[in-house]
Amino acid sequence: MFDFACYGARLLIEIDGSIHQCADVKANDKAKTIFAATQGFRVLRFANADVWDRPAWVVAEVRALLHAPHPPTPSPQGRGGESQA
Repeated sequence: MFDFACYGARLLIEIDGSIHQCADVKANDKAKTIFAATQGFRVLRFANADVWDRPAWVVAEVRALLHAPHPPTPSPQGRGGESQA
């Protein structure tokens, strides 16, 4: 589960507190991010401190990602979504 999602943009956002520095939580976060990517999502992670101390920067990062080209979603056949003749 992620903190925020924009399904139309295939974007997931996670706001991480200090607990995310623990090894087991880091491993879980990595697995979640990898799974999200395999489902065609992009993931942004921000520290709690950045949200509180630099909200304009956080918004700018989200906007930048929303305007960046999205990589093609791999097809279930593993051919990058393009048909091969």
